Amino acid sequence: MIDSSNADATESGPMPDLADQPSCRWWSVPVVWGIAAIGVAALIAATAPSSERPPERIATALVLAGATLSFFSWRGRHWRLFPFGIVSIVGGVLLRLDGPRFIEPVTRVGGIVVVIVGALASRWVLGRLGRLASAAAFSVFVAAATLFVYYDRELLSLALGVSGALAVVVAGTGLARARRDSELSAKHRFGEIMDRGARAIIERASDAAAGEPVRDKVLYTGAGWRSRVFRFVVLMSFASAIASLGVLADSTAVVIGAMLVAPLLTPFMGMSLSLVVGLTEELRRESFVALLGTAVAIGVGYLMSAMFGSGTDVASNAEIVSRTSPTLLDLVIALAAGAAGAYALSRRDVSDALPGVAVAIALVPPLAVVGITAQLGAADDAIGAFLLFGANAMAIIAMGALTFLVTGAAAAESKRRWTLDWWTIGLGAVAVVVFAALVINTAAVNEDAVTSERATAAIERWIGDRDYEVISVDVGGPVATIVLSGPSGPGDLDDLGSALALAVPDAESVDVRIAVTEQATLELDG
Repeated sequence: MIDSSNADATESGPMPDLADQPSCRWWSVPVVWGIAAIGVAALIAATAPSSERPPERIATALVLAGATLSFFSWRGRHWRLFPFGIVSIVGGVLLRLDGPRFIEPVTRVGGIVVVIVGALASRWVLGRLGRLASAAAFSVFVAAATLFVYYDRELLSLALGVSGALAVVVAGTGLARARRDSELSAKHRFGEIMDRGARAIIERASDAAAGEPVRDKVLYTGAGWRSRVFRFVVLMSFASAIASLGVLADSTAVVIGAMLVAPLLTPFMGMSLSLVVGLTEELRRESFVALLGTAVAIGVGYLMSAMFGSGTDVASNAEIVSRTSPTLLDLVIALAAGAAGAYALSRRDVSDALPGVAVAIALVPPLAVVGITAQLGAADDAIGAFLLFGANAMAIIAMGALTFLVTGAAAAESKRRWTLDWWTIGLGAVAVVVFAALVINTAAVNEDAVTSERATAAIERWIGDRDYEVISVDVGGPVATIVLSGPSGPGDLDDLGSALALAVPDAESVDVRIAVTEQATLELDG
C-alpha cells in the first residue's frame, strides 16, 4: 500500500534526497574524478623542490586544483568557493609565465586566503568553545599567514600538498561511506561528499567502544601511576645512555637500538588522546611525564659526554651533524610517523609496528645530542638538535590526536565537553614557535644550497680548461671556503674572486684552499 502523503510530498516538494537515487559504478561518478584530480595536484605540489623559485610543478598544481574547485563549486552551486578556484587558476598561470616576478603577489593573496579561512574557523569555534578559543584559533591562522607570505618557497608547496591530502582523506571517507550504504550516485555534489565524509569521521568518534584499551596503554592513571612513572624514568635513563654512547661512537646501529628501548613515545601519545577527549588533568600529567623524560635524556647525554666525549669532533660526527639542522622534511616525516604510531595503538592487529614507528620518529637521539653538544660548548648545534626534537614532539601530538579521532580510539570519552584552558593554549603556542623556527631554518638551508650552486657554477666557469677539480664548497657564514685540487697552484685568483663576489654576495671573504697533486712514474725492476 502506497502512502499518499509521501507521494504528494514528492510531487510538490523539493527534489528527493540523494539516498533515494539509484547507486552506480564508482568510476562513473564525477566527484570521484574530482577527488583524483585533487590528489594528483597535492602529489605534484608536495614533490616540488623548494630550492627553485618557484617550481613549475607548483604552478601546475595550482591550475589543476583551481580548475577542479571551480568546476565542482559551479556544478554544486557553491558560489562562495568559486572565486577561490578562479584565484588559484590565475595564480598558477602567473607563476607559469614568470615565477620570480609573481611569486610574492601570489603568496600574499594566499596569505589573505588563509586569514579568511581563519576568520571562518574562529567564528565556528566561537559558537562552541567561547571567545578565548576563538581568539586563539584566529591567532594561529594569522601566524600561519605571516609565515606563508615571508617564506613562500618553503610553505607554498607544503600548504598545497597538505590541504589537498586532507581534502582527499575527507572526501574519500565520504565516498566510502556512500558506497558502503549503496547510495553512491552520479548526482552527488562535491560538497555533499565532503560533508558525508566529515560526519563519518565525527560519528566514528562517538562510537563508545574503541577508546578503553588505548587509555590503558598511554595514560599514566590509576593507583599505580607513580610506579609506572618510576619505571619510565629508569628505562629512559638506559635508552638515553645507549643513545649518547652511540652518538659519541658515531654508530648508527647503537643509536637505533636506543630508539627501540626508549619509552618517550608513550606520554606524547597520551597527550594526543587527552587533547581530543578533553582530559585536562590527564593532559597535565602526561605533559609532566614527557618533560621529565626530556630532562632525563638531556642530562644523561651531558653526563655521558663529560665522561667519554673528550676528543669528539662535532663537525665530523655524522650522528651529530644529521640532527642539528632540521627542516620541513623532518616535520613531514614526524607527521607520518605520529599518525602511524596512533594507528598502531588504536588497533591490536598492527601493534607490532610500534618499534618501527619509534625508529622513524627518533625522539631520544636528538635529546642526547642536545646534552652532548651543550657539554662540548656547541650551543648552536644544541639549539638545532632541540628544534628537531620539538618538531618531532609537536608532530606526534597533532597527528596522534587526529588519528585517534579518525580511528574512533577517542570514542569512550567523547561525551565529555572539550574545553580550551591555558595548558592547551600553551601547547599551541609552543607548536607555533617550533614551526616558525623550523620554517626559518629551512629557508636558511635552502638559501645556502642555492648560493652553493651559484658558487660552484662560478668556480667551474673559472676553471675552464684548467686541470682542477672542485672538492667542496661551504658558503655558510661570513667566510666562504672553497677547496680545489690540481697539479699546481694557480698564478692569479683575481678572476675567481670577482666571480665569487657575484655568486656569494653575503660573504665578507673567501678562503680558497688548493690541494696540489703530483704524478710520478716508477720503474719497477723485475
